[in-house]
Amino acid sequence: YNATTKKWGPNSYLSLLTAPEYNAGNSGTSKTIDWNNGLKQRLTATGNCAVTFTAPPFDATLRLTIIADGTLRTFTWASGIQFPGSGSTGIAPSLMTTSGRYVTLSWYYVAALGIYRPLGYVANGQNT
Repeated sequence: YNATTKKWGPNSYLSLLTAPEYNAGNSGTSKTIDWNNGLKQRLTATGNCAVTFTAPPFDATLRLTIIADGTLRTFTWASGIQFPGSGSTGIAPSLMTTSGRYVTLSWYYVAALGIYRPLGYVANGQNT
């Protein structure tokens, strides 16, 4: 990450390991995750939410952590965002209902294709 230009460099894997986590705030009912703000982001689920992404300008490994607010929430995902599992888009993980629990999702963004390939997710985590 270049603090002067506020841009992420081409070595996104190293950036993912060393970059701070960007707080994308609350989800509401519609949220755009702008990956130019950071390759690691967190979001608190506060409503049933339609999620879109603003792509980084290069291939990148990305991580999004969604923190539960204590209510069952449903997220829908824009086209091009894929998950592990069967089918062309896979199966998105379920969100937890216990406040403070989280799911962390990871993708590899392929800039030339404009798609987010799934790397996996961890569900039912607990903030400590």
